[in-house]
Amino acid sequence: MLNTALMGLPPESAVNPLDLAARIEAGLPNSALTAIKATLGLTDFELAALLDLSPRTLHRLSKQPCGQLSLSVGDRLYRLARILGQAEETFSDSDRIRRWLREPQFGLGGEVPLHLLRTEVGTQAVQELLGRIAYGVYS
Repeated sequence: MLNTALMGLPPESAVNPLDLAARIEAGLPNSALTAIKATLGLTDFELAALLDLSPRTLHRLSKQPCGQLSLSVGDRLYRLARILGQAEETFSDSDRIRRWLREPQFGLGGEVPLHLLRTEVGTQAVQELLGRIAYGVYS
């Protein structure tokens, strides 16, 4: 389940995809950067790479928590929150999630899930693997 609180949104936002899309387009709050970073245990460099930002831009945005993220950055942040929600349903343990995201996975051809989250295609591969793990399919 998508944790909308991490993105600075009310819980009902997850129910309606059109509302969620509108909120992302309007600009998620910059404070969501800090929430996702802390929850996933990411470094500034890791989060900047996942969001396709320079570390300097990430730092600037993080210092303005009341500001709003651009559509592209908000969309990438949503992608991370979506994977985090699925990983929480699969593993239930935040330390295990953090380890799993950083370790090469057989079901991903030896790729590290965190590295694949930079693209939508890579994210879909990670989602599919999490789904197979949740249903007990050999991965």
